[in-house]
Amino acid sequence: DRLYEVIVGVTDVSTADKLEGLDPAEAAEKLRNLIKLANVQELDYQIFYHPSNTPDRAPLFPSDDSLRKMRIDFSKFTEGQEFGDPVDGARWKLLALDRLELQVDQVTDYRRPVYKPTLQIGSIARFAPPNAADSAFIYSQDRTDIEAQNNGGRYKKRFFVVRFQPPGQPGWYKLRFASRTNRILGVRTDVPPTEVPLEEKVYLGTVQLKVKDLLQVRKNIVEQLSGIPIPSSDDLATGKITIDEFDEQIQAAINRIKEESPADDPKATERIRRLELYSYLAKLLAPGAAAFFDQNRASFAINVRVVKPNIPPPSDPVVYAQDAKYIFDRLPRVEIPFTASPYDPAKLPAVRSNPNLPVKVIDVGPAQQASASSDPTAQARNYKLVIEQSVPAGDYELVITHANRIGKTTEKTIQLKSFESKLENLDDIRANVENCYFGTELEILPVPADGKKISAGQYLINAIIGNEQSQPVRGLQYRREIPCGANSVSVDILWEDPDTKERVSLLPNGPLQGTPKQRPPKIITSDVKFDQIVDPRVPVVVVKNIKILPPIIDVGGAKAGPNDIFDFKVVVQKADVSGYKVTALNPRAAAGGYEVDLRLDGPPLRRGKVEGNVTLIVSAKAKNKCNGEVSADGKAVINVPITY
Repeated sequence: DRLYEVIVGVTDVSTADKLEGLDPAEAAEKLRNLIKLANVQELDYQIFYHPSNTPDRAPLFPSDDSLRKMRIDFSKFTEGQEFGDPVDGARWKLLALDRLELQVDQVTDYRRPVYKPTLQIGSIARFAPPNAADSAFIYSQDRTDIEAQNNGGRYKKRFFVVRFQPPGQPGWYKLRFASRTNRILGVRTDVPPTEVPLEEKVYLGTVQLKVKDLLQVRKNIVEQLSGIPIPSSDDLATGKITIDEFDEQIQAAINRIKEESPADDPKATERIRRLELYSYLAKLLAPGAAAFFDQNRASFAINVRVVKPNIPPPSDPVVYAQDAKYIFDRLPRVEIPFTASPYDPAKLPAVRSNPNLPVKVIDVGPAQQASASSDPTAQARNYKLVIEQSVPAGDYELVITHANRIGKTTEKTIQLKSFESKLENLDDIRANVENCYFGTELEILPVPADGKKISAGQYLINAIIGNEQSQPVRGLQYRREIPCGANSVSVDILWEDPDTKERVSLLPNGPLQGTPKQRPPKIITSDVKFDQIVDPRVPVVVVKNIKILPPIIDVGGAKAGPNDIFDFKVVVQKADVSGYKVTALNPRAAAGGYEVDLRLDGPPLRRGKVEGNVTLIVSAKAKNKCNGEVSADGKAVINVPITY
């Protein structure tokens, strides 16, 4: 009888769970989204079997990517159905599957979810102790609450409990757990794609974005990608193409850019970045497609071997490790996990590096694998390579050597790549932070100097607007409007090592600092009219219909009012009216906007003898009524023809 805890990470919504001030419909919608964000949407418990008698490692099981490419959906299997290519003379087969699914409509407190079984294939009770038939696979609220208390009341993880008792049939059993969470919530699936409301919100963690804003960004990107064959996001939304077909077409477009562009071409890199952003937006806007984001899917497995009492001979040595490890040169300590088998208590695996680095091997303990054999050497062992210092930027090769007890050896090579801790577009990020405006979106789209080798999920953007403390946003995109009450903006770009969880800033001198300003009003001159001189005794030309658009002053598109526009000025920049001096007089508000008089001083006017041009500089300021900030001058140029 074995008890396993299955821990699934979810979004911490403790800083965004306030419902006060919302009308009932808004509060209900927000609560529903909080429930989804803070909980596991569904968790599958799958039991597989393989008759292999290999003693120290389970037969190779298809990876998640391979399963997706093979279009294998275990929820549509039958009990005992086999799949994949033969391994060690046989194929894996599904024995049982249970699915627990979140019942959103039955939950009133996101901390207390309700899960019910919604899919059963075979019987997992056959693989549980007789006294645990009803608790073979359940959600543990008690264990979840204890973890939350240890984290200051924040619910970052959900705990499920599995009871497993291996049957007597020898072979390998794989207990696989596949979760689907809602770290990213795209558009709803209960409305047709063409009827999704523009004001609908999607969620990246607790960050809300409107569909209309995403559509505008997608439109701009499509225009920027003109000439590049890209898959239709509308076809994805309406189901004309699948997620896999869409991803294949995106990858084909990326490959084409790489083939047609010189190496290290910055324009090619920018096009590829836009393609990746386009793909991300398309999935956010396609109903149900957000479920395919890596952030919303995860799986892991526990291998259990059932053997006959005889002790097998020593197996060949095997080392399981990643082929490459990518880091930044400010990481103070490097760790690289690996697994080796068989286990020899008297001898650790060895490691060497080129160029030379002070790397050592640390024994972590038994791998997450159970066995009916009592011989500890029959189990794989977890280790880690440790470098107790930062690694200068460059390429390194780490070679692990492992031997079994009779001296047979094997080697595994890991390519270690250390990148400079910097951004390729630091100047752009600094400009966005230092030139930000109230009510305008602060956009942070960093490009790390990692050659696109490191996934976006390992990066965090820590943006502090005013005095508001918020959790760093994971990924390489951050957008948020700046409220009028904010007096400062601070932005840091971090990389988190997936093995040590250590965070490294990619900025040269710490967080970037900025002070929000008030955007000036916009002066519109496209509808300007001119009342030419009629009476030579009144040598005045009237310039009319100068429009001044109040600027945005706060989040949600809040704008200044007409009374917040002031200091309307008109200056003659250049006058080319032969024999006359031109003066701008009496700038004023009028029914059609603003207007000004231009007076000609000189000899008496003679009809048909006066002609020329005058260039005016028109300016005005705006005051933010929320915080009293005054903008710089908004300016425009008007060219006035003079005829009499």
